[in-house]
Amino acid sequence: MKIIKSHIFFALFTSLTCLANLTAEETASTLVSGTVMVDVGDCGNVGYVVDGGPFSRMKLGAVSYNYQIGKYEVTVGDWCCFLIATASQYDQNQLIDAHHLWNREMDPWITCAELSDGSHSYEIVKGKEKLPITHVSLLSAMRYCNWIEQGAPIVQPGEDVDVITEHGSYEFSSDGSVIENQDSHIYIPTQDEWVKAGYYAGGGRNVGYWRYPTQNNWSVPTFDSKNRTDSNMANYNGGWTGWCGSFWTHYSYNEQEKAPLTLTDVDFFNCSKSYYGCRDMGGNVNEWTTTLDASSNYIVRGGSYQSSYEDLMMIPARINSYPSETESPLIGFRIVAKNLDHDAIVSNQPHNSKSSVTVDQAAKKEQAQAERNELNDDLAGVILGLIGITLLILSTACFQDPTGNRVILFISLAGLTVVVACDIIRLLGLDFYRWMTK
Repeated sequence: MKIIKSHIFFALFTSLTCLANLTAEETASTLVSGTVMVDVGDCGNVGYVVDGGPFSRMKLGAVSYNYQIGKYEVTVGDWCCFLIATASQYDQNQLIDAHHLWNREMDPWITCAELSDGSHSYEIVKGKEKLPITHVSLLSAMRYCNWIEQGAPIVQPGEDVDVITEHGSYEFSSDGSVIENQDSHIYIPTQDEWVKAGYYAGGGRNVGYWRYPTQNNWSVPTFDSKNRTDSNMANYNGGWTGWCGSFWTHYSYNEQEKAPLTLTDVDFFNCSKSYYGCRDMGGNVNEWTTTLDASSNYIVRGGSYQSSYEDLMMIPARINSYPSETESPLIGFRIVAKNLDHDAIVSNQPHNSKSSVTVDQAAKKEQAQAERNELNDDLAGVILGLIGITLLILSTACFQDPTGNRVILFISLAGLTVVVACDIIRLLGLDFYRWMTK
């Protein structure tokens, strides 16, 4: 009997150790420091079925493949490199900037000067390099993808710029139609790709969605230009800082916390990120997707610096959408990549562009390790449950010592209670959005 008790307590100690590891688990994001893209894994994740509102009967966020997405929105610096590469010289039709990739509304950030030979030069206004580019139509953003797809080359004088801008990820036809090339790699995200990268809780295929793209459900993001270390901040025209009861309430409004009506650098709130490591998916600028709404306009997501908190939510109060040729001060974009492990994409062309698409291999190893840790944690939970059941069975077998039987039974039931409580906490922590919106 003493031997049995010794083994039981050893097993209990082991199970408690597993439990400690299980409850210490954190939702780990894949951060790619110093590069453009972050990995979005958990392929085949379950989408969120919307019950009401403008997205009613839609299933959002389900993506059946792994992909990469821009850690940041495409910046003024990125766009200026694109202009220098493709819109500075005459093309074979003697046209400069034939597709209007620069417009006068960009002048506060990128200036355009005509040189003596008729060509154009573009220069970034000092201090504006890291602002998100705006006044860019979806069609221009697609041409940017084509440029990246082909290695971000510089078009030489006399070359046909259309070879670079009109072909690649998107095929532009003379009749104005655009067809996505499924064999390419660099794209504008679909709404599902965008939503998953911003709101999915990660770490499994059915773990739910956060309310805001800062891994937060309880409080809307706040704005504080001086203290930006909080993990729940964004640039939007807000002041909503709390949650009370079962309804969002405007009970703590501070004018100093209200975001200014202006753009901020894409890394301004670098501590606020989605599970996969994306920044600024709430506020600053709306972002293009290639998903159409019922009126055949293209949906934008995320809200802008002029938006209310509602536009930052995973399920906003309204669908914001625009024609593909819209150039708005409130709309920017980020890119996605599929099947990126191709030498042709990670190009070392002789240019000054900082837009070459790369994924840090160390980040890939980090995500693989995170997936292994997730499997180990799940296994630990199973083992813990089996140990608890074993203790319960042993308690009924130890009839020779009624006192010991009661002690073991108490330990077994306590262990099972801890297991159930742990599972409930994990469920609520990872699938909080579903629980809160039922």
